[in-house]
This record gives sequence, structure tokens and C-alpha cells, in this order.
Amino acid sequence: MLEALTDPEFISLWAPVDFEVEGLGGRRLRGGSHAIVNGSLAGVAAQFEIHVLRADQAGFDLQASGPIDFEVAYRFVPERQGVIVDAEIKLGSERGLNARVLRAATGALLSGGALDRALGRLAHECDEIALLAA
Repeated sequence: MLEALTDPEFISLWAPVDFEVEGLGGRRLRGGSHAIVNGSLAGVAAQFEIHVLRADQAGFDLQASGPIDFEVAYRFVPERQGVIVDAEIKLGSERGLNARVLRAATGALLSGGALDRALGRLAHECDEIALLAA
């Protein structure tokens, strides 16, 4: 599961928005990694500085600073049939008109179930990889 959350190419398969990663020192996000992520939401381009706080078998946490700040936390709970992923996103401060548009669009995406759908796509992609590896 951790690989699916730390490889930008794999993330692009399930993430709810398109993005590009710049300045990542290596192929994967790791604890202590910093990168720049560029993307757009509701037609508004945005750039975020990403700081990975944790990336291990128990969880993955990051902070993003940009027009709006947010924190993302994933927790992994092993189960007999696989892994349960608990995800939480906290939206922080905003700066300027574009930030208000981005915050409203992000809130609408989350309220509309985008996180649940993204986690469903993540599970599907992980299942596909497991089948190919078997």
C-alpha cells in the first residue's frame, strides 16, 4: 500500500486531480521528502510545496503549502483479507481569491465523495498489481 501512495506515477492512476511533481529527490516520496506539485482544480492552476512527514508501513502523512494549506494522513490497518486504509484531509488557511475558489472546489470534491472514489480506484489498482505479480 505504501508504494501506491509514494510513487507519483502510481498516484496519477487513482488521484482525483491531474498533477505534475517537480524536484523530488528520487522516484518516491519518503519521510523528509520535499517536492513541488503543480495541478489545477475548477480551472484554477495551483502550485503546492509538499513536505512528507511520515512514510512507513503504518501510515503516510504530508503537509502541502500553497494557495490553500492542507494536511493528508493515511493509516494502514492490516486485515486477514488485505489492508484497511483510513484517510483524512484537513484543509487549512487560504490566501487570496484563487485560494477561495480552490478551497470551495476542494470542499465540493470532498463532500461529493471524491476521496472515497479515489480510495476505491487505489484499491482497484493495488488489486491489479497483485494479480500481475501472482
